[in-house]
Amino acid sequence: MIKKKRSSRSVCANIAEGYRKRRYPAHFISKLSDAETENTETQVWIEFSFA
Repeated sequence: MIKKKRSSRSVCANIAEGYRKRRYPAHFISKLSDAETENTETQVWIEFSFA
């Protein structure tokens, strides 16, 4: 459960950090990519929870 909470919170944090640095396209894209990775991890934990 703790891992799921961490990854789901990280999605929002990565998007916020990327938005703050949106003037730098490479950094912005990197943070959105990190958010997507954390989102996928969250989805996996949710699937485990339902199984």
